[in-house]
Amino acid sequence: MASVSPVLSEANMDFNTLLPQCGPDVGEADGTLVLRIVDEIRIGVADRDFHIRTRMAVHSLKRHLDMKRILTPEVRVEVAGILYGVVTEERDLDQVIIKQFSRFLTRILKPRGEAEPLELNLPWRPLYHLIDRFYFGKARHSNSSLVVNLGSCIVNLTRQARRYFPAGADLEILDEFRPLCCPQDMAVLKAQGYICLLLRRDQPAALDFIPELMAMW
Repeated sequence: MASVSPVLSEANMDFNTLLPQCGPDVGEADGTLVLRIVDEIRIGVADRDFHIRTRMAVHSLKRHLDMKRILTPEVRVEVAGILYGVVTEERDLDQVIIKQFSRFLTRILKPRGEAEPLELNLPWRPLYHLIDRFYFGKARHSNSSLVVNLGSCIVNLTRQARRYFPAGADLEILDEFRPLCCPQDMAVLKAQGYICLLLRRDQPAALDFIPELMAMW
């Protein structure tokens, strides 16, 4: 009978240490790799090469997370700021790319057990305009969503991004959509949907609008 390897015969062996991504120098190597990937994202966006260079770099960062490695808050803040601008402000971006970037943004914006949220400030209007363009645009504009589940990806992104809207965003959102709250018009449903989706829940009096809307019904 073949003898058992002495390395594997240890009763208290941590088998994770046998994996190449768990070696003694992996932390330093990971940090260098992540910085290179972030550089690729910066360069890709600066060159407006969203479909190849930026997309491949984002996929590399996703694989990094898939291997249960972590991203520092600083990296998450920088990457989130860059990709959020691409998703919400690039009018000619392919919908497949919007979906991929939105899903990745949702992933890195989710709380990771931090005591405080990320030091990140995201404007709410570009995200609102993105939703409005796809789902409430004029019929003559060919901006309808053609990619499966794109809508749910954008909604999930909004749920994670809204906690990083500026402190005064709730008042701006209410000022924007209150004029649409007419009980004799179906626009009230659109306004209610936007208010519920965009308002920050952690702000004082964030839900004070509920009695006002219910009174219309």
